[in-house]
Amino acid sequence: MTLFFTLLLSVYVVVFGGMHVYLYRKLYAIWPQQPTLLITLLAALVIAPVVVGVLAHFGHAHRVKLVAQVSYVWMGFAFLFFCSALLFDAYELLLVRGSEYFAFDAAHGLVPASLGGAPLVALVLAAVATGYGGWAAQQIRVEQLVITSPKFLAQSPPLRIVQLSDVHLGLLTNERWLQRVVDTVAALQPDVLVSTGDLLDIQPNDLDHLLKLFDALQPRYGKFAVTGNHEAFAGIAASRDVTQRAGFRLLSFEALRLTDQLTLAGVDDPAVDADHQRKETALLQTLAPEQFVILLKHQPRITAAARERVDVQLSGHIHGGQIAPFNLFTWLSYHVSTGLTPFGERLRLYVSRGTGVWGPPIRFFADPEITLIELRAQP
Repeated sequence: MTLFFTLLLSVYVVVFGGMHVYLYRKLYAIWPQQPTLLITLLAALVIAPVVVGVLAHFGHAHRVKLVAQVSYVWMGFAFLFFCSALLFDAYELLLVRGSEYFAFDAAHGLVPASLGGAPLVALVLAAVATGYGGWAAQQIRVEQLVITSPKFLAQSPPLRIVQLSDVHLGLLTNERWLQRVVDTVAALQPDVLVSTGDLLDIQPNDLDHLLKLFDALQPRYGKFAVTGNHEAFAGIAASRDVTQRAGFRLLSFEALRLTDQLTLAGVDDPAVDADHQRKETALLQTLAPEQFVILLKHQPRITAAARERVDVQLSGHIHGGQIAPFNLFTWLSYHVSTGLTPFGERLRLYVSRGTGVWGPPIRFFADPEITLIELRAQP
């Protein structure tokens, strides 16, 4: 795990630090008077999330809450500013190359210098997008889908499953927002409540005031959860304790028969157990083919065993990209989109956009969701 975090930190410094070198050039074009101050400020904003993460993990979250709020909002804003400025630069490049190859006289620049030039416009666009994204992250959208199967008896009433994913309870979780999440889930009257990983972020401490809110949710068949990568980051022992105190039963390569027709299975995230694929295959091969099987799995990756033995896999992890256009990178990594996707004759994968946020408290064209799945007999 130490090696993993070292590699993760190295990637963060190279990618996020490199992005800030580019942003420095854009900000210097707007504010050239104090280059040393600008460099110092940007360096501090790159380092701040690392410091926050370390201190929060060791129980000192209350000391760095304000720093966390500023640095995480900046992280989202910096990404949006980077993308906006890059678009302007791409346009400039196309314009220059076009004038060279096609011999036309074009006024270089999408935005006149009298309006501050492209860097200033990119800065304003990023600020507007950040404000909108902060508002969007606090909204709650319920996604509903109906899944039918001949495995359910015709006289059986619909069974309602509510999925939460990537709630990321932690340092910046707003208690009023979480209360609205709980109230929304309660209004949906689920028979089963599931959490498909990353129920908490990296801070396993000082969460009692949030965890007690889940006491109001008591579905008929119970509350179940699986681990995500952030449970591993927070420490698996502490994460299991947090999950259980929220009232969820953690399914670790385990299957439960909830009704005569329905089996619920859950597996650990690869960050928790490196032998996850073999254990998942072994678990699924024990399940009866005639059962309707729902698999809880944090990351939206499909195995051969799941294609043969699972009817619905519920996953999350990718947050719908959380801040567009980051969804392009999540698609390149997982080759799946959010929502429902069929795989073969039996398996259907549902990928949640996630309920909370990771890092920046911002969602831009990736609204948070709570998912209601109704299981019905096939007409």
